[in-house]
Amino acid sequence: MDRAIDVADSEGLEAVTMRRLAQELRVSPMALYWHCADKDALLAAMSERLWDETAAELDTAPPAGDDWSELHRLTACLVAVLRRHRGCAELAPLAVLTCESGLALTERALTLLSADGLPPERAAESAHFLLATAITVVSTQPGGQVSLEDHEAKIRAKRVALASLPQDRYPHVAAMAALLVDCPDDDGYYRRGVDFVVSGLRAQAHV
Repeated sequence: MDRAIDVADSEGLEAVTMRRLAQELRVSPMALYWHCADKDALLAAMSERLWDETAAELDTAPPAGDDWSELHRLTACLVAVLRRHRGCAELAPLAVLTCESGLALTERALTLLSADGLPPERAAESAHFLLATAITVVSTQPGGQVSLEDHEAKIRAKRVALASLPQDRYPHVAAMAALLVDCPDDDGYYRRGVDFVVSGLRAQAHV
């Protein structure tokens, strides 16, 4: 699992295959099937590892105050883990309801949401929004794609192309070209992303 996640982190999820993993571990591809029945089982196991890591992250983070602050802390811990494993972020939903750590964190989120009086359908929907937002904010971070050899060159080329757009048609896009293709404040970006979804859910809780 560690090696599969390393490959996804450095090269993207599409690079993770049973054959590639066997090469990395210097074993035959058939040897891997003693541990994972197929590629789907491998991806599910990688997802479970993400939730185990999130549970561990939550255990080390300082406790919050009220229920909404605790929900914010839970979401921030998930984002921190997905941020470390951006190439695997889209795998998070696979095992969230099938592994112990994913189920425990889901139960925790639903408990916090229900404590504010949300009916079951709204609580479940809100939990889904939290997970979807955590994945999206990580996967779509400006300039945050999996690093490749020509990554920086591609970022520069995008920035130049946007900055060169006709000012009369795209004044704001051209002026903010650097900000649209890269992230000058990674920590602030993620903090504001978590703030955005939790505060939005709180504002909508009883609408």
